[in-house]
Amino acid sequence: MKKAAIKLCLIAAFFYLLTACVSFPISHTQPSDDDYCGNFYSQLDKLVYDAKVQDAQAVKLKEYPFLSVNRFLVSFKNELDNNDKFTEWLEQSASLNKITRSIEWNNLSLNAKQQIKFEYLQHYPFSNRLNYCSSKMRENVKLKQKSQIIAALQIEDNYSTASRILGAYAITSMYVTAQINKHHALEKESFNIPLEDLSVSGKLQSYGLPPIGMNKSVSKNIQKNVLNTPVYNKQQLDVLFAKFAPVLEINEEDFNDKIGKMIVNNDSKPELNLDQPTYYVLPSYARFQGKILLQLNYVFWFPARPVKSILDIYAGKFDGIMWRVTLDKNHEPIIFESVHACGCYHKVYATDSVSFKDDIASKEPEPIFLAQKLKIPKNDYQTVLRIGSVSHFIQRVYFEMADRGEAHTVGLLHYDSLRSLPNKNKFINLFSPSGIVNDTERAERWLLWPMGVESAGAMRQWGNHAIAFVGRRHYDDPYLLEKYFSWP
Repeated sequence: MKKAAIKLCLIAAFFYLLTACVSFPISHTQPSDDDYCGNFYSQLDKLVYDAKVQDAQAVKLKEYPFLSVNRFLVSFKNELDNNDKFTEWLEQSASLNKITRSIEWNNLSLNAKQQIKFEYLQHYPFSNRLNYCSSKMRENVKLKQKSQIIAALQIEDNYSTASRILGAYAITSMYVTAQINKHHALEKESFNIPLEDLSVSGKLQSYGLPPIGMNKSVSKNIQKNVLNTPVYNKQQLDVLFAKFAPVLEINEEDFNDKIGKMIVNNDSKPELNLDQPTYYVLPSYARFQGKILLQLNYVFWFPARPVKSILDIYAGKFDGIMWRVTLDKNHEPIIFESVHACGCYHKVYATDSVSFKDDIASKEPEPIFLAQKLKIPKNDYQTVLRIGSVSHFIQRVYFEMADRGEAHTVGLLHYDSLRSLPNKNKFINLFSPSGIVNDTERAERWLLWPMGVESAGAMRQWGNHAIAFVGRRHYDDPYLLEKYFSWP
């Protein structure tokens, strides 16, 4: 009997040990997905904040650290009642978040990266951990928190109401409005001067891509997702960016009128390499009369807007122009726009396929500026931007059929490369956590602060361009063009 009892105990002990080996309760040996990933995002946010490498191009949702939004994604707020649409929207928001967090991680020092403690998956690259947590938290949310997420969809505008109150905006804006109207009148006069009579104080220099001709095109039958957004792959975007890249015809007085590639110098400061002229490109979308249209954005950087007098309030380090082409479903331009990288001097160049809503624009305190009306040629063409010296104002947009062989050849780089520039053993974001390029402040900010625009005149990042001093208007507003133009 005693032997049988001992044998029974041994058998029981064997099965207990066997069970202990094969059973691995998650609750005791590793945290749940929510706990682990919540801790992962918390640690990451603290490291990024302490290192001052936050990126301002998109906005993270506070209660949902795996989601980020821009004005385009927020524009779907009232259209996500359908579960399939909400699921697609979640995926796009999570993708935007991963891009931002990957850039921030890349910009952390090696020492900072080593401070983060991962409870598991510690042997995997950062991208694997980020993808894991993004996927798991998205799965856990699913449709359960749909209404809460939709309610959280908002982006603050790039205006300070407090500054407007302190600066007696109701009064000071009247003076600013008068100056803007005066500037627009002078610009109108300039655009009425025949092209051949425009003043050339230096030497006209051209920059551009070799023309690829109309034979290289993208199918008009672009697939759309459930949000009705056309989905382009990288190859298709590359073709379109090359096809519609403008030629810059610049009145060059000195090196400040050359464009270049943004690099980081030995003092860890950004500067331009003028031996490598570069267009930085970025796709965006416009919402226009129920359709979602692709927009091609090109950004060109100059070393500076040079000082021309002791009272020059507009001079400073770096100057940039953003050129945008809005395409219809057949990939034909319907509207062109330009704005400087400070958000200043927004101009529109409309084709004859759209009509300007002058009755709406004229009622605004700072009307949108329609610089030119254009007719698109039927045959192969290149869009040419005549750019003045010093101020780098666009003075004319015109089309030409022939390839100008004397143009300096430019390279194309994605705009995101500016968010993580290589510098020795680390990477640096051109833009500060507030979205402004450091050391590009202008003296005009002391006069224009009552308009509520932070550091008016300073260069800033995509998603942070307030383009009106009187009123409120943003360059990345997907409804911007629909407000002022109608389309048959």
